[in-house]
Amino acid sequence: MKIHNDKVANSSAKMCDHDSFRGSLTKGVGSMPELQLLSIIEMGGYPDFTALYREKGFSSSKVYSVRKAQGWLKKNCPGVVVAEFHFDPDLRDRMSNLESLCATLQRYAPEAKLIVFIDVVHRPRLDKMMERYPVFAALDYPVDTGLLEGVLATAV
Repeated sequence: MKIHNDKVANSSAKMCDHDSFRGSLTKGVGSMPELQLLSIIEMGGYPDFTALYREKGFSSSKVYSVRKAQGWLKKNCPGVVVAEFHFDPDLRDRMSNLESLCATLQRYAPEAKLIVFIDVVHRPRLDKMMERYPVFAALDYPVDTGLLEGVLATAV
């Protein structure tokens, strides 16, 4: 098992084999491998970007809660994860819905790129969360398809 970030990997945890990471490898068009993309849709309210994900060479999967995403991540190794940022003042031990997801990504898919859809009023909370967890990109609502397309192109 490969050791990441100079930390000893827990032998009971399934981690991505990053030597063959490019893409949890399902075959794409021709001989180019497809990266897996996990889309977590909890609230929605924006277009379905599945066609764009496929156009950019991703094999996409959808789940509808962070809890379901955590289970999915234990069995799969995505290159990209797209999730919504939600702030709930009733959460006592977390700032948002994403801390649990980020912890799971650190353990099972540390090289996955996290793309966050966010309401601009919650940006300060995301900035605070980013002090602890990496976020590859954050796109404000309404999500601009052109910006998302550019972010996906750089995530590969």
